[in-house]
Amino acid sequence: MTSSHQNNASDRVNLALNYAYGVLEGECRAAINTVGLEPSVGFLHESSDYQTKQSLVYDLQEPFRWITDVAVIEAFESGLLDLPDFYFTGDDYRYRFETEAKRRFLDLLKERFNSEVGYSSGTLSSNRKHWNSAGS
Repeated sequence: MTSSHQNNASDRVNLALNYAYGVLEGECRAAINTVGLEPSVGFLHESSDYQTKQSLVYDLQEPFRWITDVAVIEAFESGLLDLPDFYFTGDDYRYRFETEAKRRFLDLLKERFNSEVGYSSGTLSSNRKHWNSAGS
């Protein structure tokens, strides 16, 4: 991460989105390393000055971004994250998470990434190796 591409945010929602995208990026990096793929060979994103040279990481995030977006919406609507869970830094006036709020939010992200999603006549889960249709 270079100084020209920081995950700072001037509001709570964008801070939570940036944090969630960072978690997703880490999970994608781990998956790429686990299976031995070359992270610099992407197919959607190009390397640029502000990104690391690992475009495959960003490519593999795209199908899962919606999960992080939904988790952020849920966190604020449910009250899991609220105004006291954030503070301003004195030096750059950016929002930051309280430590306990990060833990609660990470638990929610973990739950969302590991839950089933309904689709057409079945469900799909990242914990399963196949599609489960209704009635099977």
